[in-house]
Amino acid sequence: MTESGKRDAKFAVDTLWAIGGTNIVEGLKKGARVLGERRYKNPVSSIVFLSDGCDSYNRSYFSQLPPSIYPVGNNGGWPREKAESVIPVHSFGFGTDHDAVTMHAVSDASGGTFSFIESYEMVQGAFASCIGGLLSVVTLGLRLTLRSASDGVVMKSIPSGRYKSEIAEQGSKGTINVGDLYADEEKEFLINLSVPKEETGATTSLLDIACSYKDVMSNEAVEIESVEIRRVKTVSPSDTKVKLEVDRQRNRLRAAESIAEAQIKAETGDLTGARDLLAKGRTDIVASSSAQAGDDMCMWLEEDMKETERRMGSVQQYQQEGRAYALSGISSHGAQRATTRGKKVAGAALVERSSGGDGYGSRYNPYSTRSMALMVVKSEQLEIDVPIIKKEEN
Repeated sequence: MTESGKRDAKFAVDTLWAIGGTNIVEGLKKGARVLGERRYKNPVSSIVFLSDGCDSYNRSYFSQLPPSIYPVGNNGGWPREKAESVIPVHSFGFGTDHDAVTMHAVSDASGGTFSFIESYEMVQGAFASCIGGLLSVVTLGLRLTLRSASDGVVMKSIPSGRYKSEIAEQGSKGTINVGDLYADEEKEFLINLSVPKEETGATTSLLDIACSYKDVMSNEAVEIESVEIRRVKTVSPSDTKVKLEVDRQRNRLRAAESIAEAQIKAETGDLTGARDLLAKGRTDIVASSSAQAGDDMCMWLEEDMKETERRMGSVQQYQQEGRAYALSGISSHGAQRATTRGKKVAGAALVERSSGGDGYGSRYNPYSTRSMALMVVKSEQLEIDVPIIKKEEN
């Protein structure tokens, strides 16, 4: 953006004023219209949507939204066909009275994320974290293609969360559509296979995996030739033990499923059932091999589920904070991407000041990336003039 453009944009923001009411539909339509009519189109574009209330102008949301942000035919996976024309909406529900269900649904359908901002002080950090990720996008349209490498090896399921996956050709072919990827971001998927017994003692090739995407910097399509996964020829004592990497991902999926099921129960008013479900899920995770080995993610998952359970203490508490907290967790786990949740800004704990290196030391924080965390730190260092409004007393 040119200096003149920056001045014009600042002037446009400064002249905005509120007259009361919330019109979610028109706000999203306006954002989609601005992006659709722009003269210069950069490779990565998104809508950042903040709301503190329910729509007071529209009763029906989704039928009025343009397909560029709410694609028709959403079947629970992302991305869908013609994904390049869909604009991700990253929604931020603020306070205790926003429409978390609608905001989460729009973000999920468009390939964005839903965050829950509990207090005014968190707004700047939450936006900084999101923008830090968006500015670090390195690949577009990432797609994994899996093929059975031997007779009898059949793919049974691919629990891929928010990302659309498909198994075809009687289990011999599978695909996972991941979409955009941030710098340093990792996605991990479990592939459940049926593997035939090997009688000859030979090494069995299980899967061939290929990857394709568009490089943001060069705008060129990239094809990575297949990587072969083999079954070991002989079984050692260590091979009979539970693989902690696999167990960790099972726990991640277990936690995501438990939170989603608990949220459904809570919506029907069964808060006791929701809390019991989360408590059982926590118990199962704590008893797992990876948690017993002190795995960081498992410890974080247990704490996350415990906090979700706490926020479902009563109907009022669930409506004011529990619903949004659970939905932001569902968004985060489903996409394996950090979201702001309650009092925790995404990425805020990933870097902390230390005495060595570049001034920052790292500690564990699932899904967050360094780009997100550094943008949060940068935002905290900004000096922003906030007008102080004094109330005059008669």
